[in-house]
Formats: sequence, structure tokens, C-alpha cells
Amino acid sequence: MKYYYHPASTNCRKVSTVIELLGIDVKYEFVDLFKGKQAQSEYLAVNRNGMVPVLVDGTRTVVESNCILIYLAEKTDSELWPEEHRLEILQWMFWEQSHFMYATGLLFFQKLIKPMMGKDPDETRIEESMAKFRRHAKALDQHLNERDWLACGRDHDPGRPRSCRQSDLRQTLRVAPRRVPQHPALVRRHRRAPGVESHQPRAGGLAPAQVPWQAVSVQPSAVSPTTRPHR
Repeated sequence: MKYYYHPASTNCRKVSTVIELLGIDVKYEFVDLFKGKQAQSEYLAVNRNGMVPVLVDGTRTVVESNCILIYLAEKTDSELWPEEHRLEILQWMFWEQSHFMYATGLLFFQKLIKPMMGKDPDETRIEESMAKFRRHAKALDQHLNERDWLACGRDHDPGRPRSCRQSDLRQTLRVAPRRVPQHPALVRRHRRAPGVESHQPRAGGLAPAQVPWQAVSVQPSAVSPTTRPHR
């Protein structure tokens, strides 16, 4: 299998986490988003949406991060995708991409990516994203206050992920972990379960600290504020 990714993408990081937790052998293919590689014809032939991540398994191409998580779990017959809880897991996956990821993704772009491009963050958009984040983080905090895991029941070995959704949420929370002190259950869930929480997905064989970030040059014309090159 070939896995097209960028280590800065939270959507790629959750896929990378599941790949490594399941011990799946893949070939990492780095897509330099800051150089606009995702918009070049060679990559558009792989994914016409021009986004990462993408998983190519033989003649099958799988796009959209949550779809890739499910595909990998099904392919390996993993407990991350228990049949009796699939509707519940899907519910939270849709929620994450439609609501939570939008808020955190916008904040990520304004606070981190735009300065890397030499542009000033838009404070109006930051406040918009924070308002959405607070709303959805409150609902998530209330849900987690009643249980140890987001989905699939209350009792489970805390050293292992409970579902595709757990790894998904963990990587999304990395965007703004210091912005949730008013949500104690969310903070607690972010810090616990060492088997999952301390896992740092590797980037094509490199740990995050070893990724040559200085080699990832930023070209302002290559990334538009209106695009989402990872999903």
C-alpha cells in the first residue's frame, strides 16, 4: 500500500496513528502542500480533489481520512471497528468532520499556517473558530464526563484505542490542547490512556522531532486561505 500524506495535517496524523497501531506495512509518499504538489497533475491523477491523505491499495484508491480509517480497520479485521457499535462510531466521525474539525482547522490555519506563509492572522476568523470550538467542546466535554470513551461503551482497557473514532479525536485535539481548561473531562481524556495518548505518529519512518521541517518551504501562492488541502 502507498500512503500519501503531510505530517502537519491532523487528518494525516490520525491515519498515521492507526497505521502504526495496527502494524500495517505501507510506503509513505510525502506530498509537499506548501509547494503546491497537491495541485499538480501527477497528484490530481491520484486524488482529483487535490487533498491528503490518500491510500492506494493495489487498484483501489481510498480518499477522505475517516474512510481510510474504516478501510484499514476492516482490512485487518481490527477491534477498532466493532460491528455492534459502527453506527455510533460513524455518528461521531461525521460530527468531527462537519463541526469540530471545521472549528479547529480554521484556528490551525489562522494561527499557524498563515504566519508560516508570511501573512497576518485574521482575528475575525479566529474569534469565529473559537466560538464554534467552545460550543462543540462543551457538548463533547459533557459527553466524556459520563464515560471513559467517546464510543463503544464504558469498560475497556485504557491502554488501547476503543475505536477508529478515539484515534480520530485524539489527533484533532492536538490542534488546540491549551484552549480547553474550562472543559475538564475533555482535558482529562486528552491526557490519559498512555498506550494511545503518548503515541507520536511517525512521518514516513521519521519521528516528528526528526522531520526535516526546514526543508518544507512555504510559497504563499501555493496555499489559498479558501482551500483545505487535507481531509
